[in-house]
Amino acid sequence: MNNSLAEVHPELVSEWSEKNLPLTPDDITFGSNKKVWWKGTCGHEWQTSVKARSSGEKCPICSGARVIEGINDLSTLKPE
Repeated sequence: MNNSLAEVHPELVSEWSEKNLPLTPDDITFGSNKKVWWKGTCGHEWQTSVKARSSGEKCPICSGARVIEGINDLSTLKPE
């Protein structure tokens, strides 16, 4: 497939979660709206569309888009 995620964005293949199997980055287009699981280099796992990741979306926890108590909530980041 010429416009597969694996071919167009090979840098994202390492963040493809095994939870998606048997679907692989070779089986899906980089512009697909299908939500799949990702595992970032940070170790967090989340679901978002292939299109969003292809457009530059990063880990929602590390970027502050999703708050998780004990990780990136205000009382953990600024205990004073």
